[in-house]
Amino acid sequence: MNKFITFPTSTALLLGAFLITACSSSGGGGGGTSNITFDGTTTAAIIDSTNAEAIGTASGEAIQKADASTGLPTLISISNTTNMDELNNIVISSVNTSNLPAGLDISSGLCTSGNASISDIPQVQSGPVALTITYNNCALSGSTITVNGTVFMDYDDISNPSNFSITYSNFTVTDPDNGTTTVNMTMICTNSSCTINSDFVGSDGVTHRITNFSIVGDASSGFSGSASFFHGTYGEVNITFNGITYGGCGAVPDGGNINFTGSSSSSGSITFNSDCTVSGTWDTGSTAGSF
Repeated sequence: MNKFITFPTSTALLLGAFLITACSSSGGGGGGTSNITFDGTTTAAIIDSTNAEAIGTASGEAIQKADASTGLPTLISISNTTNMDELNNIVISSVNTSNLPAGLDISSGLCTSGNASISDIPQVQSGPVALTITYNNCALSGSTITVNGTVFMDYDDISNPSNFSITYSNFTVTDPDNGTTTVNMTMICTNSSCTINSDFVGSDGVTHRITNFSIVGDASSGFSGSASFFHGTYGEVNITFNGITYGGCGAVPDGGNINFTGSSSSSGSITFNSDCTVSGTWDTGSTAGSF
């Protein structure tokens, strides 16, 4: 019998556990388009008068995007370290050796209404494997949560299933209390050490990435925390933020402030105002100014 990937009923329950167990986190919005992949600058940014406002504004949009992956009702609270062992165990244990057909319906035991299925199950013993899990208004058993959308699981080499990625593409989670949250994010695991990236197209039309994030709060009372932010044009900065709120200015915050640092001792800050204006500072390490 050829070795290939499948998801038996027990794995369907594990996938359900991935979505409905562990710690609770309050959250905000999110969004984006499907299959967004960051392909911009990954070197550390040099912050100066020409880019400080652009970096600050885009990083403000990024915080809400990242929170979409932590703000799901009763989802694992993710800070790239918190509860990741549990998450990894669930994902890794979904690898099995059986001879179930492609297009397997995994609804039984997982969905009380709607359905879920897995397609693209190749019959291979080694090499890269890509799986697609589709949830169609799946009301999760034992929960008030309904999930809808697509999850892509990619293995670098199925003979070594500890190296993989999981990508959520316009994946929505709905519950009666918190409404609907949309998630576009990728978790990349190497030997069970995982990093979560949230890639999105900003209001500037550039694709950005936020990763290594730890966030508390919500969109109305304010988000606080830290993260690594990659501006698609200017590169990486480390950000710390406090009191970031949303609601009055679209994707851009309507309150709070962010401090960010780049290379060569450069740094900047931005303050978001309720009238949708921003102000801030920049410092190259040798010269400084404001905007």
